[in-house]
Amino acid sequence: MATRNRKDRIVVFRLTESDYASLTTACRRAGARNLSDFARSVLMVAVEGQALARNESCPGNLRAVLGEIGTAAQRIKRLLEIAGDVSA
Repeated sequence: MATRNRKDRIVVFRLTESDYASLTTACRRAGARNLSDFARSVLMVAVEGQALARNESCPGNLRAVLGEIGTAAQRIKRLLEIAGDVSA
């Protein structure tokens, strides 16, 4: 039986009503199990995409897409930093 990595860390950040609506719509469209799984998946793709974007062997169009994902990851990071300041 395969063991799963235990998810025992929590990340909290605030969204505007319109950002939340966009996020839940994207979650439904993606067919994600729940909002938490969807957000985690998108975030991890962005993080992994940043590592791939630094690889010079990527085709140009893939590099551009990965760059956009990296930009989204930076926005998420800023939101997380703001959330950390709020909860402090």
